Amino acid sequence: MKNKILNFYIALTLLVGCFSCGSYYYAEEYSTNMSCDKFIKKLDKFKETYPQYKCTQTNDKGGTYEKGIYYYYSKSGGNIETSTRTDSSTFYSFYLHFSDIKADIHCVINVSTQNSNTSDSNCTVQLTGVTYSHNWASWKTINNFKEISREENKKIKRKFETEILQKLLH
Repeated sequence: MKNKILNFYIALTLLVGCFSCGSYYYAEEYSTNMSCDKFIKKLDKFKETYPQYKCTQTNDKGGTYEKGIYYYYSKSGGNIETSTRTDSSTFYSFYLHFSDIKADIHCVINVSTQNSNTSDSNCTVQLTGVTYSHNWASWKTINNFKEISREENKKIKRKFETEILQKLLH
């Protein structure tokens, strides 16, 4: 009986872990060899230098805004839309746009697992998904070949690596 209870708790723990906030099982991970703070500052500068990569949306009044500008997921579970990180932040989520293929991509940094203020820390960026419309239900998960073809997956990862990461990391 103890074995069944133990197996149940192990299975439950694994199941909950699969659906927790910021859990991106299929994500492609990239090491930056810099702190999270430094990477985020470089990302902000990159968007200023290359505005074509900003992921924008038009509101009902005709104004535009940067879709998903910065979302921090606090430990209390609430979403805070801000560009100033707080101590309760754990995830840093950002979106970029590829105008030539009309695609938006989503990336996440798990700030809570990294010492974001230490200059020798290694920030890891996760490329999680791609969409070709502003319909948020149409996201395809990177590396999940039930949702995205291997060819499309490789194309998106290569574009992200060559057009975004190479510029951010140098």
